[in-house]
Amino acid sequence: TMHHADLRFGLEATPNLELCKSTQSADIFCFQFVLHENASFLLGKDYDGKDLIGGAVWDILNNAKLGAFIICTDSGNFLWPALKAAAANCGWDYMGNEEMSHRIKLGPSSFVIMERRSEEVGCK
Repeated sequence: TMHHADLRFGLEATPNLELCKSTQSADIFCFQFVLHENASFLLGKDYDGKDLIGGAVWDILNNAKLGAFIICTDSGNFLWPALKAAAANCGWDYMGNEEMSHRIKLGPSSFVIMERRSEEVGCK
């Protein structure tokens, strides 16, 4: 099934209720050329000044089932450090251009693929 959502808000927000119902059973989440465009809403700072990911992306990282995948493609990669840090804290493994020994020459200029491998206690 495909659910459209408003990534700026958490999963409990009205535009995201269908996605919220499916988050714990979905196998694959695709964010294709939407994170960069919503960066001003998704990226925040913690009390130490470190970048944080918010909105529906944070809720998906928290609530997705073990074995779920997230595939992100975008025109830029400035969100990836915050996304990868949040994902690692929530039990996700990730791979992107920076983690590869050679760059992919075709396709989007930036990508991250993640798999949830464990449920980290500190994530929630």
